[in-house]
Amino acid sequence: MPPAMTEENREHSTINPYVQDLNAASSNLILLGPRKSGKTQILTSFAQISRDKEAVAAYVALDRMSTSPESFTVEFLGNICAFFLKLAEIPKDMAALKACSSSLKNQAKDIIQKVDNELQKLKPDHKALLRWAFDFPQKLCDDTGKKAVVILDNFENILELNNFSQVRDVLSVVSLKHIDVRLIASSSFSNEIEPLVRKHFETVRIVPLDRKAVDELCSRKKVKTARGTADQILRFTAGHQFVTEHLVNSLKETGSVKRAFAALIANRESPVYTHLAAVFHESIGRARGQALLKTALNVLSSSGPLSLTELSRKIYRSAPVTKSLLERLIYVDLIVKKDGKFTFSDPALGLWLRLASSAPLGKATQHDIDVMEGQL
Repeated sequence: MPPAMTEENREHSTINPYVQDLNAASSNLILLGPRKSGKTQILTSFAQISRDKEAVAAYVALDRMSTSPESFTVEFLGNICAFFLKLAEIPKDMAALKACSSSLKNQAKDIIQKVDNELQKLKPDHKALLRWAFDFPQKLCDDTGKKAVVILDNFENILELNNFSQVRDVLSVVSLKHIDVRLIASSSFSNEIEPLVRKHFETVRIVPLDRKAVDELCSRKKVKTARGTADQILRFTAGHQFVTEHLVNSLKETGSVKRAFAALIANRESPVYTHLAAVFHESIGRARGQALLKTALNVLSSSGPLSLTELSRKIYRSAPVTKSLLERLIYVDLIVKKDGKFTFSDPALGLWLRLASSAPLGKATQHDIDVMEGQL
């Protein structure tokens, strides 16, 4: 089931415009933005509006789905059934699916029977299973006369199905356009995903917080600011909502933007430290050649924006090899090119990578924060 929406999130001024965009459109949409930029909150709020309009809104967290075609199909059908039939629990195996199929009508029930029969075979047809899975919501609409919205959170995880020889390209195997079903997807890997889904989805991008939004956030959280405080905050966060909110909270206690950020990085258990660590490891995990990629990132974090030639010299590699490394880092949204130089897309991540090893293993003391602040 989707994460619960808090009252604060429902009223969040930065979320509402995106929810309105999703609600106004009639085509498939994909929401692209960095990890923890509010995508799931937006999707959850949108799902509630869809239900208020009497459409069935099914939420599927693809990052929690199995990646074999057989298990994926069963779990996907179970998720869709749970929302259409308003079940208390999602059916997680074929036995549970067959049990709830008695509440379904003609075409939807037939798909569950086809899947069950296929899974009895020694070598199931993976393409057929996946086609049935993605056709299932439309068949339910045909049987019930309802409209549906299927929310596919963390859409990049569907590409794991490409690792199976029968599938290879899941987006060419399944149908993503139906008469009565809208797909609303999200992904944190914009450069990887957008070219792949351009034919199937319109794109909505999460826009970073600007100076006005940061000022409003500080005012809402009752944080005293001076002229230029918002610009100082944006220097560290580039408008990333999650990092900005935690930095503003830390600013309440420290009174200094630089010290507030140092306190977040010095504490290995802070939400910002764990978030940046997760972004780094997940992004590197999606790229090839991790050893050299980490070397390039470490150099960029310590030396600031560098040209291709400058970085090549510092990592002792030829320009073509370095160019290939940078292309892979851009592909997973870690690096951007600005004014002919390469730098981190998220400045907080670059600072974290440079300073994280200095963070104490235990709880950070004021001295630890002093040392960290001095390095910013």
